[in-house]
Amino acid sequence: MWRTRARCSAVPLAICGLLALAACASPAPTPTLNATPTLMSARLRLAGATSMHPVTQALIAAYVGRGPGVQITLETGVAGDGLEAVRRGIAEIGLVARDLPSEAERAQMPDFAALLCAPVALDGVVIIVHADNPVRGVSIEQLRHIYSGEMHDWGDLGGKPGDIVVVSREATSDTRHVMDAKVMQGEAVTLRAVVAPTSEAVVAYVQRHPNAIGYVSAPYLRAGVKGLFVEGVSPDKAAVRAGEYPLVRPLYLVTVQEPMPAAHAFLAFVLSPTGQAIVGQFHVPLD
Repeated sequence: MWRTRARCSAVPLAICGLLALAACASPAPTPTLNATPTLMSARLRLAGATSMHPVTQALIAAYVGRGPGVQITLETGVAGDGLEAVRRGIAEIGLVARDLPSEAERAQMPDFAALLCAPVALDGVVIIVHADNPVRGVSIEQLRHIYSGEMHDWGDLGGKPGDIVVVSREATSDTRHVMDAKVMQGEAVTLRAVVAPTSEAVVAYVQRHPNAIGYVSAPYLRAGVKGLFVEGVSPDKAAVRAGEYPLVRPLYLVTVQEPMPAAHAFLAFVLSPTGQAIVGQFHVPLD
């Protein structure tokens, strides 16, 4: 559906002797694997950030292929809040693609300490434009002016003169949360922005509209769009890993602190060498 837009403290935890994870800490320590993950027969529900759907789908396919009796469903229709999905019992595992809540935000979430947040990767939020757009890069300040509506012509960025069509995400999107925090810094997104429900929808819109600009997770780059340099830095994996790219975020899988055995086993698989090799096909895996 389209419309026109009118961190708990860092505490390492061991999960059944397999993982050392952060109790929703920010920044979170690197998990340590002490054993080979064991497959568990059960039904798991995953929900949350659409930016994590491609890697999650690949992980699910690999995990289910390792043994019978594992049923895993991923809500793919719209973006959701992975933290809320777990807190409300909608999912056993939540997908979170942003920094964890601040101290002030956690004060409004009395049950936040009951959640377990496992860092699984780093991701770059890529600013995308149509493949034929001659503009190669933008600064954070220019992005803020574009998304606030102050800058509205591609000619101001060295491109062909024409109205900039701003494509954003809904307020519940983790990728939108990153843009608000790192780019907008308190300024409101223009009411003229087109608001897309998913990362795929952003890409599809920019592919069809030569004057559009949007933002997506790196794995969503497709033919017909291109990623811009931000502050002179390419949004490639090397720059994300080194922390040089300005729009880097952590990716988490979230459960309750004492997850059901099947959820525990899936987390262990994701953090195992096999799982991290799959993660590396999409994002920057843990070191």
